[in-house]
Amino acid sequence: MKLLSLFDGSGGFLLAGEMCGIEPVYASEIEPYPIAVSKSHFPNVKHLGDICKIKGSELEPVDIITFGSPCQNMSIAGNREGIKHITIGSNETTQSGLFIEAIRVIKEMRLATNGVYPRYAVWENVCGAFNSNKGEDFRTVLEEFIRISEPNAVMPKVPKAGWAYADCISGNGWSIAYRTFDAQYWGVPQRRRRIYLVADFRGGRAKEILFEQEGLRGHTAQSGTQGQEIAGDIGNGIKADDRKRNCLTAYSFDSLSSNSMKSKNPFSGCRVVEVSKTLDTSTPDPSKNQGGIAIVQKVVVYDARGNGDGKLCPTITGDHNNRVTDYTALCCEEKPVVLDYIVRRLTPTECARLQGFPSKWGFLDAKEDFTEEEYKFWLEVRNTYAKINGKAEKDYTKAQILIWYNKLHTNSAEYKMWGNGIALPNALYVMQGISWRKYGKDYRNYRS
Repeated sequence: MKLLSLFDGSGGFLLAGEMCGIEPVYASEIEPYPIAVSKSHFPNVKHLGDICKIKGSELEPVDIITFGSPCQNMSIAGNREGIKHITIGSNETTQSGLFIEAIRVIKEMRLATNGVYPRYAVWENVCGAFNSNKGEDFRTVLEEFIRISEPNAVMPKVPKAGWAYADCISGNGWSIAYRTFDAQYWGVPQRRRRIYLVADFRGGRAKEILFEQEGLRGHTAQSGTQGQEIAGDIGNGIKADDRKRNCLTAYSFDSLSSNSMKSKNPFSGCRVVEVSKTLDTSTPDPSKNQGGIAIVQKVVVYDARGNGDGKLCPTITGDHNNRVTDYTALCCEEKPVVLDYIVRRLTPTECARLQGFPSKWGFLDAKEDFTEEEYKFWLEVRNTYAKINGKAEKDYTKAQILIWYNKLHTNSAEYKMWGNGIALPNALYVMQGISWRKYGKDYRNYRS
């Protein structure tokens, strides 16, 4: 089975697919840093760039197309404008309108292959899609997926009670199923709720993939057990040990000038929020007036020699004889002196772990030189991104592109990637369901 990942981001669907014996073939992304991360892990995957320029009819057919189209216009944090139907070349565009471009690519490939490829499509998005535009956006999503198989189909009106958090729809030779995942029940310590939708264009397996995976890793009747490990103990991502720790708690702080912070109520202006919001530092942005988000972590402090004030020192300091001094504090596993608290933001490495990825997934090795092919590729990536963001395209030299590439990995860029990314265990659950339906019990023979 072969995979195309649209809006690829951190490469989560590529990794989940590969872990289940599915071959990653194509990826589409415009952000330079996530492209660099994806290419470092999947050097054989062909990157297609701007989705608006992809023609599904011209691609090698694939079995699965995955996409988590930008959600700014459907999320609670966004402007809730909803989906707009756009055409290539139109000046009327929204981030969420790119959903229609993904549907177009699927339709083009199916038309070119007489309805054979792709067999499956997987869509991931925020739960705000259920009620964005009074529920009409999710009705549009369902209708567009159905029309891939039945072009004249009309999805009924939004139910008075709103959309169910899980459901199945089927027709003549096709099926669609969707459900809400919360990442904390799949082994990672964050509360991150997302919609996953699976479409089977040539059968009725969508329900089986999302709801009937007894015996597969990560499945229980209650969608798994709550993640119990702090981010610092997850190590290399989803292969965490079984030590029981509390789930990280995040707090949202209003700005100091807000009425809530000026209130005499000592608890006003601070509230518990989803840890997932700490992954996206732009919502809310601590540099702006609405305040920020932080986590509170317990720190057990130990004195190096069992005396001194027991305060946490930033470094282990030695004297001229290279001996540990009395005033040095250590974090070890013996004789606690004091229990203290610190308020801090998540580190990029913790964000990777909270998404279920290996700790160093977002790291990039510095490049000393580019081949001519690499130079042309990254020049196109840079100029495509510049053009989409209203900036000038330039004919940079190889040396200039090399300098630009080596500056792609910043904390800000990595925060943004994880904020927009997917929780790997959820994607893995879906992809292994597809793989299992293809290969049966033999799926376990593939990389895990």
